[in-house]
Amino acid sequence: MKSRLKLTIVLFCLSFLCSAQNSNEIGIYLGPVGSDLIRMTTLDGGASYHNDVSYEFGARYLRDIGDKLSIETGISIFQATVEVSSIFSSSNRTEYDLTLVSILIWLNYQIANKFYVNGGPTLDFQTKDYFSDSQSGIGFSIGLGRRFTLGRLVLNFNPMIDYHAVLPFEKENNQQRLLEIGVLIGMGYQF
Repeated sequence: MKSRLKLTIVLFCLSFLCSAQNSNEIGIYLGPVGSDLIRMTTLDGGASYHNDVSYEFGARYLRDIGDKLSIETGISIFQATVEVSSIFSSSNRTEYDLTLVSILIWLNYQIANKFYVNGGPTLDFQTKDYFSDSQSGIGFSIGLGRRFTLGRLVLNFNPMIDYHAVLPFEKENNQQRLLEIGVLIGMGYQF
């Protein structure tokens, strides 16, 4: 799995060496997100999970492929502190750090002047597996954003919904899936 992640990162970095036009944008972003590990069914006697502090940060690259359509790719890192408590004892609580590295392969469509919708599949890799079902797999994201430009500098506000492990690499019975809802703020440069 580590070799797949390394290969994906190398291919992502090599994409910057492709022939450039004046329709490219590169940027970084950060934002607080609300997140929760959810199941489609309830389990009697199962532990409960509560995500205390969650945030996401990363880098994105956009390349125009049409008048209003761009391909958006990048890398994001999601981090959360997850509190796990037993149903049998309210004093038995443990905190874990959840880190998820995602490779984004999205479309970005300009719907109005400076407003856009973006989203698509994500390739997710959970860095440690120890308290919940693995979130490594293919997920999906969708967002609606607003872009502000000053010359070649760009400021983005991008509310997003991310749903991870839609197609997990290792399927579990009653699979948990990470759901994130948040607003990402980014700064970029057009070239």
